[in-house]
Amino acid sequence: MLATSIRKLLPSAGILSLDARGHGETVTSDDSDLSLSTLSSDLIEIIQLTAQYCGWSPLPDIVLVGHSLGGAVVVDVAHSGKLGNAILGYAVLDVVEGSAIDALQSMHTYLSTRPTGFSSLSQGIEWHTRSRTLRNPTSARISVPALLSEDANSSSRPWKWRTDLAATQPFWEGWFVGLSKKFLEARGGKLLLLAGTDRLDKELMIGQMQGKYQLLVLPEVGHFVHEDAPEKTAAAVSAASGALGKIVLILENSWLSFIGEMIEVPWCCHQKWEICTSLRLASITLPYRTK
Repeated sequence: MLATSIRKLLPSAGILSLDARGHGETVTSDDSDLSLSTLSSDLIEIIQLTAQYCGWSPLPDIVLVGHSLGGAVVVDVAHSGKLGNAILGYAVLDVVEGSAIDALQSMHTYLSTRPTGFSSLSQGIEWHTRSRTLRNPTSARISVPALLSEDANSSSRPWKWRTDLAATQPFWEGWFVGLSKKFLEARGGKLLLLAGTDRLDKELMIGQMQGKYQLLVLPEVGHFVHEDAPEKTAAAVSAASGALGKIVLILENSWLSFIGEMIEVPWCCHQKWEICTSLRLASITLPYRTK
């Protein structure tokens, strides 16, 4: 829904959906390596491969957007400087270093209360809306199926979580330590979109008072702000991009997508193709646009 909402505001944009390792159908040499450095390297590589395929030289302006762990990834990429001057800015959706690290302390409690599986996809969708994990039923029907996979060996609850969150514990602290500092230091415009002001830590509060970034709070939504309020999130992202036709990189949960300027695009309307690399990171849907 977020992509659809952005498309309305940026009608000439194309969309690249990136299936991050360990979160979907992507198979890599080490799917268990979900360290911040690895996820950041994956993101940089897929942008560079896409630029190579599309003949972009230099890269067009880029606005990175990331939610939760995705926010940590895009900030790390922006801070690394490995995309040069291409990054126009970046937006982070509902993740702050202080509150994220605090939340990790109760992660095991949360995982112990979460169902280990569901008897059907519809039950999984219902759990997300009933538990208020997702507050937008339409969005839940679209996004929840991608979070689950069917286990043919399980008869009672065959629909299991695609990502084993407990197994990612060794990486939890590394995802978020230093996030606020990097967010404030990296070059480019900055947008922080939160579901509540209580999530701000001291460093970001000081930075906000100094006018170092733009802060937008949507108090009526939950952690998945882009799922609960896709239109408002799309409006904020589009405004942050500064102008139509800029590349906007979106990380929905831990799936990456970007919206790019399409000029003389050499493929057919909504043709889908896959970038074949050792990482097999992405499939792309891009619109046809004539000269």
